[in-house]
Amino acid sequence: MSENRPNRRLLPAGPTARALKVPAQWLIDEADAGRVPCLRIGRGFVLFDTAAVEQALLPLAQKSSPSPRSATAEGGGQ
Repeated sequence: MSENRPNRRLLPAGPTARALKVPAQWLIDEADAGRVPCLRIGRGFVLFDTAAVEQALLPLAQKSSPSPRSATAEGGGQ
């Protein structure tokens, strides 16, 4: 069964947040809101697969990044 899955490491919020360059509390809040995948173990212990979290955040990053055209239109019409 493990031969079919890539070797992935599950990490606590701190190391995952550092790898993704985001605050650990933000990552935990996003997991609590269901916006990033996580594995909950016991009471309050959460593990993250950094690659899976990154994949989940890509659409959010693409939505929040202004397109070059809209940035030019907003700031360059003087």
